[in-house]
Amino acid sequence: MQELDLPTGFKSIGALPPLTIRPGATELSLVHVYVPKNAAAGEYRLSYRLRERLNGAVLAERKIAFSVLPSPAVDLKLVSAPSTALAGADYRIGLVLYNIGNVRTTVRLDVKSGERLRWEFVEPPPDGTISLSRGEQKLIDLIVHTEAGAHHAFRHRVDVQVILPGREPAGESAKAKDERLARAISYVEVVPLSAENDSLMHSLPVEVGVRAIAGFPGSEWMAGGELFLDSKGSLDEKGEHLFEFHVKKRFDTQADPWLNPWDRYSLSYRSPLIEVLAGDNGYSLSPLLDIYHFGRGGGVRLFLPPFSMGAYGYYDPWSMASRASLGGFAALQFDDKTLPSGFRYRAAADFASRLENNFLFGVYQNYFPLPNLGLQLDAAGEVDETGSFKKAAYFKADGDHGWIRYGAGAVYADPGFDGDYSDLFQASATVGLRLLDRRLSLAGAFYLTENNLLLDPLLPVARRLRFFRGSAAYVIPGIDTNLELTYQNSRSTDLFPAYGYDYSDNVIRLAVDQPLSLLRIRAGGQLAFRYDYAAGVSALAQQYNAGASWRPDRSMDYGLWIWYEGRHSSDSISGDRFGLSVSAKLALGMLDLSASVKNGYFFTEGGMQWASLDGSAAVNWRLSRRDKLNAVFSAMGVFRPDSASGNFSLAVTYSTSFDFPIAPKAGVCRVRGRVYSTEDGGGLEGIILRINGLAASTDRDGGYSFFLPKGGKYFLSVDRARLGRGMIPNIQTPVPVEIKAGEEKTIDVGIIRAATIKGSVAIYERDAAPRRTSGLPNFLVEISSGTETRRLLTGREGDFLFEEVRPGGWTLKVLSGNLPAYHYYERNEVSFPLIPGEAKEIPIRVFEEKREIKIIEGTITLETQPAPTPLDTSKEHTLTTEKTDTNKTGPSPKPSPSPKPSPSPKPSPSPRPSPSPRPSPSPKPSPMPTVRPTPTPTPTPPPTVTPHPIPTPTQTPTPLPNPTPTPDPRLPGPTPTPSPGGDR
Repeated sequence: MQELDLPTGFKSIGALPPLTIRPGATELSLVHVYVPKNAAAGEYRLSYRLRERLNGAVLAERKIAFSVLPSPAVDLKLVSAPSTALAGADYRIGLVLYNIGNVRTTVRLDVKSGERLRWEFVEPPPDGTISLSRGEQKLIDLIVHTEAGAHHAFRHRVDVQVILPGREPAGESAKAKDERLARAISYVEVVPLSAENDSLMHSLPVEVGVRAIAGFPGSEWMAGGELFLDSKGSLDEKGEHLFEFHVKKRFDTQADPWLNPWDRYSLSYRSPLIEVLAGDNGYSLSPLLDIYHFGRGGGVRLFLPPFSMGAYGYYDPWSMASRASLGGFAALQFDDKTLPSGFRYRAAADFASRLENNFLFGVYQNYFPLPNLGLQLDAAGEVDETGSFKKAAYFKADGDHGWIRYGAGAVYADPGFDGDYSDLFQASATVGLRLLDRRLSLAGAFYLTENNLLLDPLLPVARRLRFFRGSAAYVIPGIDTNLELTYQNSRSTDLFPAYGYDYSDNVIRLAVDQPLSLLRIRAGGQLAFRYDYAAGVSALAQQYNAGASWRPDRSMDYGLWIWYEGRHSSDSISGDRFGLSVSAKLALGMLDLSASVKNGYFFTEGGMQWASLDGSAAVNWRLSRRDKLNAVFSAMGVFRPDSASGNFSLAVTYSTSFDFPIAPKAGVCRVRGRVYSTEDGGGLEGIILRINGLAASTDRDGGYSFFLPKGGKYFLSVDRARLGRGMIPNIQTPVPVEIKAGEEKTIDVGIIRAATIKGSVAIYERDAAPRRTSGLPNFLVEISSGTETRRLLTGREGDFLFEEVRPGGWTLKVLSGNLPAYHYYERNEVSFPLIPGEAKEIPIRVFEEKREIKIIEGTITLETQPAPTPLDTSKEHTLTTEKTDTNKTGPSPKPSPSPKPSPSPKPSPSPRPSPSPRPSPSPKPSPMPTVRPTPTPTPTPPPTVTPHPIPTPTQTPTPLPNPTPTPDPRLPGPTPTPSPGGDR
C-alpha cells in the first residue's frame, strides 16, 4: 500500500493505487501533489511510505524536501472617491492594497496627479513604501489639494501604480506594463466657484515678479535684485491689436541704481494699420543695411495695403562706440496666404545713416515664383563724409521639393561699406537629398570667402577660404539606429605671399544614435588633420564621446556624457582633455527639479595642468495656478597645481500673474442667480449647477454665474448630489434659457423638501367600509401641476408611487387601463395641494355594478341598478346595460300575437358560449350575477311592448369616461330565454 503524508493544505491528486512488486523487479509510481494557492514561500517536506498490505508493516519510507518559490503579487482597488470636488477644497481618495502573493512584499506607490495638483498620503510613509505580510491588506488614503483659481470645470485624474523596488517601470512600453504589479485610477470632476469664472471683460495677462541675486564672481561679493513686469496679449478679442510690454529694473551693488546698464524697457503695439516700437528693441531693414540691430530708441510702421512705410531711430548705450542709427523704408507687398511666407512678392526701398555724415540706401526684393522656391535680391550703396561711393549686393535662392533641398547665395561688399557686410566676397551652394523613404539623407555644401579685397597691407591678412562638407546619414529599419558620416575639407590661403598664413584641415566625423524603449545611446568620434604650410607643422586632433539618456517616464529624465579630446603636433605642443557630465530632471507634482555636474581634466607631457568642476541646480515650484517660485544655483571651480579659483551665484525669483481688464467682450452673455433654502431664505454654498457642459458652484451667499461666449438657447440644471436627501429644486429642471448676445439673465433656484404621492388602483367591495379585494396592474396614472407632468404604470398589485414631487397644487388622473366588465371608477381624477415633505396617499377605487333580475311576461331580465353618484360628478361613469340569460332548459313562452310582424334580418352567428356552472335555485334574483349572458343564435320578433326595453347584449362596457348608451326601444332585438331557476 502507498501512503503519503503532506503539509497542511497540500493534497494528493487522485488515489494512490496498491503496488505489486515482483522479486527483483522495479516499479515506477507517479505521485501528483496539489500546492495550494496561498501556500507561503519556503521549504516543505512530505513523507512517502510503502506498507505490506496484509499486516501493515512499513516496508520502505522516504522523506522528500521541496521548495515553494516566492511569488510576489498585490492587488489595488479603488474603494472611495467623490464624483465632484469644489475648486480650492481638498478631497480624499480611498484605496485598499491586498497582498495576494505567497511572501511578504515591500512595494512602492507611484502616484501621478493630473493638472499638476498637489497630493499627499494620510498614513503611509511619505515615500509611499509599504510592506505587507502574506494575505495582509491595508487601507490607503490620499488627500488631493485643488486650486481655487480654476476657470473651468475639469476631470482630475489620479493614477496610482504599485511597483516593486528595483523594478520600476520606465514609461508606457509593454515591458514596463508587465513590471507593474497593480494599478488604480480615479476621476473626480473639479468644479470652480462662479466668482472665479471668466469675466465679461476682455483682459490682458500680466506677470509681475521680483528676483534676488547673490554671488561671488571671483574677487568680491556681489548682491542685487530685479523687479520685472511683463505683459503680452491682445487689446481686443479678435486679436487685431497686439500689445507687448516689458520692464526689468536691476539693482546692483556695483552700479548706479537708477542708470543700471542691465535695465530693459520695451513696448510694442501692432494693429492692421500701424506698428509702434519704443524702448529696447530689435530694429531691422534689409540684409545689407540693418538685418537685426538691438538698441534703445523708437520706430513706427504704417500699413496701407499693398503699401507700407516706416522709420526708426536708436542708439546702443552698451557698446564702447555708443553709435546711433536712423533708418526708414517704403515697401510694396502682394499677399498670398497660400504660401508659407504669406506673400508672393515684396519690394522695398530703404535708407540708413549712422549720423556720422554717411548715408546708405538700397533696394530689396523677395519673390516666390513657386510655393517651395524663394528668391531674394538686395543692392545697396553708401556715400560717406568724403563723398566716396561704396556698393554692396546680396543674392539668395533656396528651394525644398520634398526629396531634394538646394540653396545658393552670394554677398559682395566694398571695403569700408558701413552695413552688415564689409570688405567681403562670399559664394555658397548647398544641396540635400532624402532617399529610401527618408531613411537615407545625403548633403553637400561649398563656401568660398575672400577678405581684404583691395589687398590693404595695413591689414594682417588677405584670406581666401574654400570650404567643402559632405555627409550621409542612414536610419537602419527595424532597430532605428541612426548612422552619420561626415567629411569636411577647408583650405585657407593668404593672398600676401610674404606672410603665407596658409593651412588646410581635413576632418572625418562618425556618429551613432541608438534609441531603445527607455534608453537612448549616442557615441561619436572625430579625427582632424591640420597642416600649416608656413611653419611646416602638422597636427592630429581626435575627439571621442559617448553618452546615454534614460527617461523612465514623463516625469524623469537622466543623462550621462563622457568625452575625450587629444591633440598631438609635430612641434611638441600636445595635450589631452577628458571629462564627464551627469544631468537629471525630475517632476514631482507641483515641483520640477533639475541638476547637472560637469568635470574636466587637462594633461600634457608635464602632467596635469588643471582640473575643472562646475554644477548647477534649478528648482521650479508652482505654488498655485498663478504663483511660481524659481531658484537657480550655479558654481564653478578651476584647480591648478599651485592655485585654485572659483565662483558661484544664486538667483531666487517669485512671480505671480493676473488678468488686467481692458474692455467689455462683444457678444458675451451672462446667466447668474442665487440658490437658496425656501425654509429660511439663506444662500446655500457649494451647490453645483451646469449649463450646456459648463459647471460652476455657488459661493458663500449661494450666488453663481455663467459667462457664455454667445447668445442662444441653453439649459440650466442643478446637480442633485449636493442637495441632501429628500431636497429638490422648487422649479422644474433643466430650465430652458433663451438669451441674446450681451444680455444678462437672473434665475434664482430655491431648494425645498420634496413630497411623495402614493396610492393604488384597485377593486373594492361596496360595504359600509369599502374593502380592497384586488389591485389592477398596468394602469397609466398621471400627475400634473400645470407646468410639470409625470406618468407611470401601476405595479403588479395596482400600486403607484411618485417620489421627489415639488410642493404645490397637483391633479391626479387615471388615463387608461383594462377596466373589468361591469366595473366603474369611484373617481378617476383628484385635485389636491402638497406641502413640503408631505407623503400624500390617494386610493383610486373601482366598484362592481349592482344588477337586478325582473320577470317580464315570462322573460327573466337582468336590470342594472343605478350606480352610486361618484364624488367627482363632472367625471362620473354609469353603466345602464341590461343583460339576459339565453340558456334554455324548458319550453319557451309564446309571444303575444301580432297582426303583421315585421321580418327581422338574420344576425351573424355568434360563437358558442363557454359552459357555465349551474346556479342554485333561489326565489330572489341575485344582485351580482357571476355569468355573462350571451345572445341566442337566432333572433325572434319583438314581443308586445313592455315598460322596460330590452337592450342588445354586449360583452364589455364602453371604456370610461363615456357612459354606455341605452339602446333605442324602437329597434328590434333578440328575445331572451328564461332560466329555469331565476338566478344565474
